[in-house]
Amino acid sequence: MTQRTHQLAGLARVINATFSSRQAAMATLKARENSLRAMLEELEAGVKSRHADPNGLLDPARRGGADPLWENWIARRKRELNSELARTMVDQDRVRRDLALAFGRVEATKALIALAKESRAKEQARREEMGR
Repeated sequence: MTQRTHQLAGLARVINATFSSRQAAMATLKARENSLRAMLEELEAGVKSRHADPNGLLDPARRGGADPLWENWIARRKRELNSELARTMVDQDRVRRDLALAFGRVEATKALIALAKESRAKEQARREEMGR
């Protein structure tokens, strides 16, 4: 392995590790997004089921006046979850740009390695031809 090929192989390892780390970061953010969306859906399902319950008027919490407190908690929790979801989406956008850049570097490195191999093969063929 020539010095240049060895250097390119080392560069490829570093660039591939960076790309893998960006992929892992995106996967973590996507999992967080899915979790937040599921929590929001769960809250919304609870609100809908509570309003759809014909026997809700008999619910002790409603009769005791706790319903407005519960609705305030739900509204506050939705705001918190939506804020966190928005931050997660912004983080995803940043990581998506980083991931695209890392992917471009992976592809460029592959092309450089292919060119180096091609150049080495041509040089070897030229040497063999001159040696005849």
